[in-house]
Amino acid sequence: MVENGKDLKIGYTAYSHNYSTASDRRRFVGYAQHKGVTFETADINKEYDVVILTYAVDIHQWLEKKRQAGDSLKLIFELQDNYLVEPISLKTVFRGVGKYLKGTNGKLFWNYKNLLREACQIADAVICSSEAQVKEIARYNDNVHICLDFFEKEATQVKSNFEVGDKLKIAWEGQSGTIRNLNIIKNVFYELRNEIELHMITDLEYYRFSNGLIKSKSSGIIFWIQCKKFFHAWKKETFNQKVIDCDIALIPLDTTDAMKNGKSVNKLLLYWLMGMPVLTSATPAYQKAMQESGVHLAMHTHENWCNAIRQFKNASPEERATIAIKGFDFVKQRYNPDKVAMMWEKAIQSVIPIPSKTI
Repeated sequence: MVENGKDLKIGYTAYSHNYSTASDRRRFVGYAQHKGVTFETADINKEYDVVILTYAVDIHQWLEKKRQAGDSLKLIFELQDNYLVEPISLKTVFRGVGKYLKGTNGKLFWNYKNLLREACQIADAVICSSEAQVKEIARYNDNVHICLDFFEKEATQVKSNFEVGDKLKIAWEGQSGTIRNLNIIKNVFYELRNEIELHMITDLEYYRFSNGLIKSKSSGIIFWIQCKKFFHAWKKETFNQKVIDCDIALIPLDTTDAMKNGKSVNKLLLYWLMGMPVLTSATPAYQKAMQESGVHLAMHTHENWCNAIRQFKNASPEERATIAIKGFDFVKQRYNPDKVAMMWEKAIQSVIPIPSKTI
């Protein structure tokens, strides 16, 4: 990346040492690879023109560096989830304590949200994932940008068979820490238990609190869901195929929970890019995407979920394929890699104004 003939030195505070996590490869690293942007893993002891600061590192340390450097260091803070609206609880307290005990943070923060608010205030720009986040972050910073994920290198296989068997195969894919969202519609699974089977592509074990302190089996999270269940170990090389082997995907979220209701559209776009028909909870981001794509499968009630699943099962293969194609075409047109890259480019240019052709 070049500004006025000078090579810009960009630092990125990665989630993993080899950029292997989804939060790395699907987000800034995905952007950098797509546009050919040179960067390095940020070192607090080195000087940079721009630092992309993520949730993964000692945020306080980088904020102190920014205070000392002033305008000579442009800081872009990435906050993927809507933590600012999360109510204070043992979980939120333990988040700061866990980071301190693990050594990620050199300072103990009992209320980690205060640190996140401070980061939003001090940063030159903030990157987030949804309009709900923009509204909250705008209270602390007026330079906020929605930047979505890059999926093209991962969703390489597209569903083509829309026949179904005796039981409808339902897919859920994601990190084990979010699998508890399935409990939101546990009564749906119970009512349809003789008509469906649930396939979860996730980590088979998870850390119960955070930061690698207490490990448990993922199956225990949804013990109360009463239908036939299958767990498949999530692997980058196989998760795509595991998903499209199913008939339909679900994204249930608790819409009364402000943090979950403010989730981005990313998960839906990933499924659609695989050619999967999808039912979601009626969050603002999912409702907007459903309306714009013409799919209209955002669910409000127990009856909505049950009726939609049964109708999908009883539909013809052609009708199921039509639903999938609408979603697939929507992503290809609205959120292709070039358009997603423009989101990231806009955020970076807001702190380092340079011609687009040089990025």
